[in-house]
Amino acid sequence: MRVVTWSAYGGPEVLGLAEAEKPQPRHGQILARVHATTGFAGDSEMRRSDILPLFWLPVRMMMGLFRPRRGKVLGQELAGTVEAVGEGVTGFSPGDEVLAPTSASLGAYAEFIVLEADGPIARKPAQLSFGEAAALCVGGLNAWHFHQLASIQPDHEVLLVGAGGSIGTLSLQLAKQAGARVTVVDTGDKLAKLSALGADSCIDFKTTPLTQLTERFDVVFNIHKYASFSDGLRLTREGGRLLLMNIYLGQMLRRIGIARRTGKQVIVGMAGYDRQVLQALVDKVAAGQLQVPIDRHFTLEEIVDAHRYVDSDAKFGNVVIDVIA
Repeated sequence: MRVVTWSAYGGPEVLGLAEAEKPQPRHGQILARVHATTGFAGDSEMRRSDILPLFWLPVRMMMGLFRPRRGKVLGQELAGTVEAVGEGVTGFSPGDEVLAPTSASLGAYAEFIVLEADGPIARKPAQLSFGEAAALCVGGLNAWHFHQLASIQPDHEVLLVGAGGSIGTLSLQLAKQAGARVTVVDTGDKLAKLSALGADSCIDFKTTPLTQLTERFDVVFNIHKYASFSDGLRLTREGGRLLLMNIYLGQMLRRIGIARRTGKQVIVGMAGYDRQVLQALVDKVAAGQLQVPIDRHFTLEEIVDAHRYVDSDAKFGNVVIDVIA
C-alpha cells in the first residue's frame, strides 16, 4: 500500500510517498481502507517538532529524540470503508463506511489502517462526504470538549481567539447554538467566512491587537498560540471562564490561586476521544445542525503542498487529503 512517511523533523519536504506492507486486523480490530484524511495542524506541528515546551521532551522521547522512529506515518483522522474485521468483532462488517481519529498511533496518511473496533469509531452517514467525515473527528471532539467545559448560557458573551481553524469553526457554531453572542478573532478573509457561519462580531488581530480590546467576556477561548495568558485573563470578566487550548508550564503555574484572587476560572484539559461524543457530532452534521468547512482538497501525492498550505496559517476550517480520488 502507499503511505506518506517522514524522514526527519522539519519542513513539508521531509514528507514523501513510500510503499509499506498492508496491515492485517488482529482480534478485536478492523482494517479500514482510507478514503480521506486531513492536513490537520497537529500533524504539521508534529512534523516540525513545534510542540509546546511542556510536552516537547516527552513527545520527542516517544517519537524519536533526533529523528522520527515511531509514528512514521502521520495522520490523525480519517474516513473510509471497512475492508476486513478481525476475530471477535461483531459491530462492523466489510463495506461499512466509518470515520475515526487515530489518537497517539497516528497512521492515517496511508491507503489502509488498523483500528481498534471498540475505539472511537462512528458510522458515516450518507449526507457526509468522506472529506467532511474525516475533518469532523479531531476538531469536532476538541470543540465539543471545550464547549462542555465552558458551560455557555444563552446570555453569555463569548470570545474565540483563533476561530478560523478546524476547532474554532465548530466551536463558533456550538456557542451560537447555545444562544451566546460570539466575537471571533482571526485575520484576512477568514473573518467574512466566520461571519457567514454566525459570528456576531469579527476582529482582525493584525489591525486590532488584543491589548486594545476593552470589552469583557463571560467565556474566552484561546485556541491559537498567539493569544497570551495575560490578554485572555484580562478579557475575561469576573465569574467568567478562560479556556486554554495550548498549555505552557508558566500558564499552569500562573493559574494556581487565580479563582480565589480574581473570581475567574482558568480551565485547561485535553479532549478525550469518546465514541458517543463522536457519534453525537456526526448526528448533528447529518441533521444539518453543524457545518464542517472545507478549504481545499489535495491528493496523497500532493501531501507536501498540503502541509505547506497548512503551515502558511491561511487555511479556513479544514484541509482534506483525498487518498482515493
